[in-house]
Amino acid sequence: MISVFRSPGFFLFFRKNSYQSKKPYYITTPIFYINSDPHIGHLYTLVLADVIQRYQQLKDCQTILRIGTDEHGIKIQKAAIKSGLDPFLFCEKASQRFKSLAKLANISYKDFTRTTSLKHRQGVCHFWRVLEDKGYIYQSKHEGWYSVRDETFYPSSAISIETGANVEWVSENNYHFRLSIFKDHLLDHYEKNPTFIIPSSVQDFLYKTISEGLSDISISRPSSRYSWGISVPGDDSHTIYVWFDALLSYITNAGYPWNNSTFGEWPADVHLIGKDIFRFHCILWPALLIAAKLPLPCQIVSHSHWTMNNIKMSKSLGNIVDPFVEIQKFTVDTLRYFLIKYGRLDNDRDYDSSDVIKNYDVDLRGQLGNLLLRILSPHFNLNRALLYAKKHTNENTFFQDFDIKLNTIAENVDNHMVSFRVHSALEAIFDFIRSINKFFQDFEPWKCKHDPSKLDPILFRALDAIRISGILLKPFIPDKASEILDQLDVEVSRRNLKFCKLGADDMYLRTHYTQNKPLFPKLQSL
Repeated sequence: MISVFRSPGFFLFFRKNSYQSKKPYYITTPIFYINSDPHIGHLYTLVLADVIQRYQQLKDCQTILRIGTDEHGIKIQKAAIKSGLDPFLFCEKASQRFKSLAKLANISYKDFTRTTSLKHRQGVCHFWRVLEDKGYIYQSKHEGWYSVRDETFYPSSAISIETGANVEWVSENNYHFRLSIFKDHLLDHYEKNPTFIIPSSVQDFLYKTISEGLSDISISRPSSRYSWGISVPGDDSHTIYVWFDALLSYITNAGYPWNNSTFGEWPADVHLIGKDIFRFHCILWPALLIAAKLPLPCQIVSHSHWTMNNIKMSKSLGNIVDPFVEIQKFTVDTLRYFLIKYGRLDNDRDYDSSDVIKNYDVDLRGQLGNLLLRILSPHFNLNRALLYAKKHTNENTFFQDFDIKLNTIAENVDNHMVSFRVHSALEAIFDFIRSINKFFQDFEPWKCKHDPSKLDPILFRALDAIRISGILLKPFIPDKASEILDQLDVEVSRRNLKFCKLGADDMYLRTHYTQNKPLFPKLQSL
């Protein structure tokens, strides 16, 4: 009889506030499979993770973002043969493309994980032995419809329905993981942690799937079929299944196996994944951790896909959007803005370059760029306006409605971010920017420039509003947000959420303010 570790509090390792626990806020992206070049979907995942991380930094929270590449498996082996390269050299070259994309996209990550690294391979072998010693791994014949593209077996009911991938009938002796015995533990964790998986529709779907029963899963492949991977400890005739190998990267890059019971940076606060891999991350991965008596990640956030003509991007279909080309064409912040504005957790979105241009012209250039030009006009004495405001910030109730917006925008954004409604947070900021433009237009400061008592309260509020906007935009468009705050001479130490209130910062514009070239020039001049 196989006994499963139970501890009522163990699986509820759900930390709402990493900062309070002194553990860094740990975010991961999936490690990207390198059988083909990066596409716009990979860029979206990276940008979304980076926005989540940078927002935590606005809260003065220490963060860790780890990204990387998955470099084992049949597809890699075949791609290397096709390219005429040794598999290791193929992986070296291919992983560099993803690393280059992260750099170009201004992704602030700590480590770049590669599953071909010695550290990872040793960690995987250690984990295998732990599960084997506990009786969770056994050998048995396995047969079924196998998809090379997805590197997984599918039941007959899913053939030609689930993904459209080509399959072949395979019958072989493999090592198996006793996934079936973890059904109740997974259901219990789902019930006690209703926000374990975001969005809730995915958690509901998976709860139903688990309730219907789980089958043990094959976790090795004969080395005769593919050898580019990690050999099963003590049995070179088998190679560890690529998904078993890849999932463990989340703990091996956090220091596993640990020398003590503190788990280092683990558990992850957020696993960010694409919707096509949520079964592995939300069923197999938690079960593996439970089996090894390790804490589960706090939350798993699944996002939808970017498509072309409503079809998922695929190298074989020739509908890949090259992110390097798009960044070169539009600049990184322009593309970051567009991807976050329209990317969703629960609905796919078609990518269209014309939409990028439209949003640049209307939102970035039209609303944000023009607002900064109007406020930083040389016709206004901004330093005098700020000096006046220091003494009279709360005396004028004439601007009460706008002051409420100024003092609540950060809270509004935070409400969206804690629920991972990142697109809603960005839209809230631009709604606020539109309200600043309206405020400026309604009160027409250019008509009272000779009357400081009327002019200065208007200028002060407009300035503080754009300062707050610049802070809130830092996670989304970090380069342009920094340019805004630099133009306002805002000290670096005052660029966080603590200063997102009216009058919270009385130190900016002390020495100078600059208005050089437009923040967002016409696209054709980029």
